[in-house]
Amino acid sequence: MNTVNFRHTTVLLSFIVATQNLVASDKQPVTTVTNSNLVWTVDDLMSAEWSGDWNISPDCRWAVWVKTVPDQDKGEYVGNLFLSSLTDDAQVQLTRGNEDCNSPKWSPDGKMIAFLSSRPNPKAKADDKGKTQVWLMNPFGGEPWPLTSGDRSIDDFEWSGPDEVIYSAKEEPSDYEKANKDKKDATQVVEDDEHEPPVRLFKINVNSTNATVLTTNVDRIQVFCLSPDKTEVVTLHSRSLRDLYDRSVRPVIFITNLKTGERKQIFGEAQYYLRWPVCWQRDSRGFFAVNARTSNPKYDYPAVLELYHFDLTSGAIEKIDLDWERGLESADVQATADGFVALLADGAQPKLARFSQTGDQWRRDWVTGTDATNVWGFKIGKDNKTFLYDRTTLSRPDQWCRATLDQAKIESPVQLTSLNPGFEKKQTARCEVVHWKGALDETVEGLLYYPFDYKPGKKYPLVVDIHGGPAWLFEERWWGYPIYNNNLLNCRGAFVFRPNYHGSSGYGLEWAESNIGRLGDLEVEDINKGVDYLIARGLADPERLAVMGWSNGGALTAAITVATNRFKAAVACDGPIESINYWAQSDIGAWFCGSYFGKTPLDDPATLMRQSPFYQMSRVTTPTLIIFGAEDNRVPVAQGWMHYRALQQTGKTSVRFIIFPGEGHGPSKLVYLERALDEELGWFNKYLFAN
Repeated sequence: MNTVNFRHTTVLLSFIVATQNLVASDKQPVTTVTNSNLVWTVDDLMSAEWSGDWNISPDCRWAVWVKTVPDQDKGEYVGNLFLSSLTDDAQVQLTRGNEDCNSPKWSPDGKMIAFLSSRPNPKAKADDKGKTQVWLMNPFGGEPWPLTSGDRSIDDFEWSGPDEVIYSAKEEPSDYEKANKDKKDATQVVEDDEHEPPVRLFKINVNSTNATVLTTNVDRIQVFCLSPDKTEVVTLHSRSLRDLYDRSVRPVIFITNLKTGERKQIFGEAQYYLRWPVCWQRDSRGFFAVNARTSNPKYDYPAVLELYHFDLTSGAIEKIDLDWERGLESADVQATADGFVALLADGAQPKLARFSQTGDQWRRDWVTGTDATNVWGFKIGKDNKTFLYDRTTLSRPDQWCRATLDQAKIESPVQLTSLNPGFEKKQTARCEVVHWKGALDETVEGLLYYPFDYKPGKKYPLVVDIHGGPAWLFEERWWGYPIYNNNLLNCRGAFVFRPNYHGSSGYGLEWAESNIGRLGDLEVEDINKGVDYLIARGLADPERLAVMGWSNGGALTAAITVATNRFKAAVACDGPIESINYWAQSDIGAWFCGSYFGKTPLDDPATLMRQSPFYQMSRVTTPTLIIFGAEDNRVPVAQGWMHYRALQQTGKTSVRFIIFPGEGHGPSKLVYLERALDEELGWFNKYLFAN
């Protein structure tokens, strides 16, 4: 199960299933490829680089950003700051070392950059080493220095003037915390609201480094957004530590005038479930806020993302007519002088649009020009024309570019980054978007990656790669996170098939909610019918099929092996298979089960049992590899133990259980990411490729 996040809804297109010229299955072992340009290795995937946290200087001449690369000494991915000119080819690395640096932001006068890092802080006390603090630096020369050095890690910050920063952090340790620390008492009390310190806003002067408390709230500020004129701040407050678990006490939203101290609650009505951050207008007269609309009166997932406008003077909230049923692709909305730019959800290929306002009317123009259909993240400068964007395709890794945004047209693009240069020498898989008739006789969309050595008329092994969520999707972009390893399998002579099943985001609210009350049923049918479609096209060998997935993809992998024995290998990672245990132990257990089952095990255990693959494990004959993080709060490792014990005790197939110490939901340590890839590839070599 993914966190409620971040992205996404299906272009329901018709198709004709080709059933001509079916060819007999080729039973020969997969040919070993020796050309180094064709072979993708685990080491290749582990070397992946990416960029993020782009921030444009006030004069639109520079951009600061974070380059994240694997650090072998630390065993983790580490980000460092880079400075790129937006007028020529100059690029400078600003920070070094193996302590992560992130969230760089320019001062209003463009003279300094502030960022967050846990790098060694000479001002910190011995007990405070390694805590995230705000750091400052002159981007045009000199070493960074710490601005804050308190007892707490900093959550977030914003510049509130050329020499002033506002940040959010927990209040100083209480007597209760100090007493436990003195006694070396590490006891954990679950959801201990009484002793959880508030998270407040603080203000610190850059020159004197004197910090003062800005708010006196007794709850916890999760995020805040400062207006461009630095006079207003919007804050999201968590009032209960159990909010994530069951949504019983919803967060509240306030707007505060920093000059007068006046504070009032906004968006208090039940229909608002805002996604963050909000996007202030350039003139500070209001802001845009993304709302998750759902049919469920209690839970905000799954949902379609809509856009609202809050007027600062009147307090009026207006829903903006996007004229787009599928809604926004994400909460990433960028303001312009006369409106905003946003990605609109459209299945595997979102659409970039610019909205401008004349009077009380909104006009939508589709963005055109070079790369317009390959933009996946973007930033707009204060000049309203400087346009930075993430360009990627299914076969081309991400690179950030600068261009001019002339109204709704991208002009004169120039590539800024040179990430993953070694990948340019590698062959990448041919890919196509495919459609087939799935459950309820409705059209389903997915991605199909071809074997490197594909020859028409020949059948190949097929690996089904299932996304998590369920309200998530595979899009037409490069997937850089190492566990999405299609090229590793394509170069070994296999198709990789990624279906966006019923319940996926990106295709509208009806599609996203279609699996409520029948979780797993429609999805399994969609996936199996998609495999049938590829077999009927003469592409996939029905005797050489495998299935894999992480999170909800792991759950569906288990469900598919219950429904059919035609798959020769399965890899189920971090996937829940028993809903009663999941309800009790997952950090989102109650709201997830409430969203998709409408029941709890206290009032209707039979419903949760009926939709749990665990109770049908005696049917499984597919060799299954199970991978879990030992500290996973989203899908606790107990789910992996249940899956493993069930298959072990029925004794009908091979099963292998891998647990990564200290890891959460999806591995982050390099050693465990590499081990996961090695284990997956070894499992497929043994049971799918017979090699």
